[in-house]
Amino acid sequence: MAITRLTDIVAAMKSKWTYGDKDFAYEFEVNEQHNTQYPYMMIVPPNSQIPEVYNGWESYDFEIDFFDLYQTSSQQAVSLEQRWDNLQDLSLEWLDNLMIHYNNPTGANVGIYFLEESIDFQRVKEVANDRLVQIKMRFTLRAVTRCIFGSIPSTYPNQITGLASWLRADSNVVFSIPTKKVSSVGDNSGNANIVSQALAASQPLRYTYDGAADKTQFTFNNDVLVSDKNFPTDVSGADVITNGNFTEIGSEEVSNGDFSEEGAEEVTNGDFATDLSGWTLSNTDVNNTIVWNSGKALMTGNGDIALQLSQVVFEVGKTYRIELDAYNITGAGFKLFDGAEVLAMQSDGHYTVYHTAISTSLNIYRYQTGAASSGEFDNISVKEVGQDWSLSPTFEVANNKLHCVSDGSFQYANQSNVFVVGKTYKITFDITDWISGNIRVRPSGQSPFQLAGANGSYTFYYTNASNTALSIERNNSPTDLSITNISVKEVGQNWNVGGTDSNHYVEFPGEGARFVASTLSPVLVLKQESILDIGSVYELTCTVAYTGTADNLRANIGGTNTAYFTEGENTRIGTASSHTSLQFLRNSTNVDALITNVSLKKIQSAADWSIFEVSKINAVSNAVFGYYHEGDDSYIEMGTNASGNYSVKVSDGTTLLSGTTTTVDTGKYHIGVLRKVGEYLNFNYYDSSGSTVSVDSNAVFNQQTSFEKEKFRIGCTQTSNGLLPPTAINTRYLDGNFQEVIVYDRKLNDIETDNVVNYLNNKYKIY
Repeated sequence: MAITRLTDIVAAMKSKWTYGDKDFAYEFEVNEQHNTQYPYMMIVPPNSQIPEVYNGWESYDFEIDFFDLYQTSSQQAVSLEQRWDNLQDLSLEWLDNLMIHYNNPTGANVGIYFLEESIDFQRVKEVANDRLVQIKMRFTLRAVTRCIFGSIPSTYPNQITGLASWLRADSNVVFSIPTKKVSSVGDNSGNANIVSQALAASQPLRYTYDGAADKTQFTFNNDVLVSDKNFPTDVSGADVITNGNFTEIGSEEVSNGDFSEEGAEEVTNGDFATDLSGWTLSNTDVNNTIVWNSGKALMTGNGDIALQLSQVVFEVGKTYRIELDAYNITGAGFKLFDGAEVLAMQSDGHYTVYHTAISTSLNIYRYQTGAASSGEFDNISVKEVGQDWSLSPTFEVANNKLHCVSDGSFQYANQSNVFVVGKTYKITFDITDWISGNIRVRPSGQSPFQLAGANGSYTFYYTNASNTALSIERNNSPTDLSITNISVKEVGQNWNVGGTDSNHYVEFPGEGARFVASTLSPVLVLKQESILDIGSVYELTCTVAYTGTADNLRANIGGTNTAYFTEGENTRIGTASSHTSLQFLRNSTNVDALITNVSLKKIQSAADWSIFEVSKINAVSNAVFGYYHEGDDSYIEMGTNASGNYSVKVSDGTTLLSGTTTTVDTGKYHIGVLRKVGEYLNFNYYDSSGSTVSVDSNAVFNQQTSFEKEKFRIGCTQTSNGLLPPTAINTRYLDGNFQEVIVYDRKLNDIETDNVVNYLNNKYKIY
């Protein structure tokens, strides 16, 4: 059943109106030309719908407007109703002729019909500037606009396995708007097999939706686009690398890293609201008393005994913030005591102290100086701070910070169960209130460690080798500073780092891995393990940015060392010969490089493949698609021969497989298909005149010939010199238009081939 498009329907409608002028336009455009010949027909652009998407039918709601003159003096004798009747007669005659046009006397379905009971008329007068009479005819016409008829929707190239490269003139194209010159074409397969051309003089031109073909196309005139990767980059499966851009970051491993957590009140009756309940009074007598006095605890003594007000509030080893108010202090004063003096209170005021408990009791002692003394106390509060941290004596938590004080002796703050051995972490923190010294932050006991001194924000990266605890330590000199906002998060997930020290390390700054090594020993390595299959070939892609000396980073793919990486995007092929890991390694000189966008995919044999191309070739001996390897003289060519026939050729360097059309191809849009498997070549060709299908084979063709050693080219044959543009004397260029090329890394079967051809034909209307 033939496809009928809107263009076809409108052309048929116009051809059946022979009485006056006709247009495909909107009603408001009536009388834009005042020399219109009446009676006049206007086809209004229709709305449409596809009510049964799998059947290919499209229903058009048409309005056809018919106009004639009325308001002239010579026409007044004709009644309005007669004018309408006359115009309606003409409209029905036109409709009858249109229906005859779509009636096939043989009974075959022509793919278009009128819906019953759908015709509607409306009569209007004094229309537009010429004050016309008008008949509005409305009906629904149904036509086949897609050849699907109950099948599944169209199959697209990326729905067929093995897609290696998909290049289209209408998608992912980088070009200059004023000059139309094309510099690169992106790969719609997802494999980044782009083609490009840096030399402006050799860039084709891009034209979009213009001309007879009415599809976006490239115009070539001794121009060429070259693939970034070797043909056909046969990728068999998903990326075996995980976290290839190094952006994954774990959850927070440190608790209370800003030291802001505050526990519940530990003191009972700290405000002495009504009495002294909850407190223990010790060493009292007639001259040494502790009494309630208007909401305060009044302590009075003569100096002979250690008057004491106590309450059990502490847990040994935990850190607390202690606050209280002192009033009317006289004499020697008082002290806060916990097995040792914590705080002296010899004057009135509000007191705050941070203390790591060495016993369980909070005690207010009167100094035993022999002199009488007294004082009142209120608003006593004890709350735990520094939760989840273990502190040595001179480290204290205060004001949401860890205050680190040391005379040079070893002091520390530890938190357990922060790290997992073997994983890499990003450690960040702030230093404030710096007076002297420095600290080191590391997995407890691990070497190397990083030093931090002076106010500021710090970021370190560690691959934990031995201990799960986080340790904050004074270094070996007098230290007085504060630290806060401590964060530990896993980075570089799925990656392992080995051979680190202070001069050899890997850090993960958010996107990418910074690889730094100043000497050959220790051997710094960044790797993913147990991801390769021994004996398989893999394609590695990555982006490298160097700081300082370039060309000093390489990879090892399962035992195969690659060439060093250049600045920018890199592609390397390697065979997993001895182990199952991908490793990044220092090459031979110092390295400081950022690695991003790491991908590793398995490559199958590239001996078998399929190529589809859509183009128009204007001259003889022109090439649309080319590949050539100087080492063995193997090549692939698709284009015209010296007679102008379309021809495909595949050679192993000695034996040739080929196919050609029997008719001249020049000047015709076509679909060319080349499928290679073993010693067989399948050739398919389609244009508006017909099709060609052929098979060629030769038992001596070297089936082990690899076609993955060179880049491929669009617009010319591949030559051995590698120059842009090629300069070899046998180079054959394209004079013509190019629209699409699709490459698969295997030979498609006939059904799959038909699906791709149908996709291309539906898109470009080749036949």
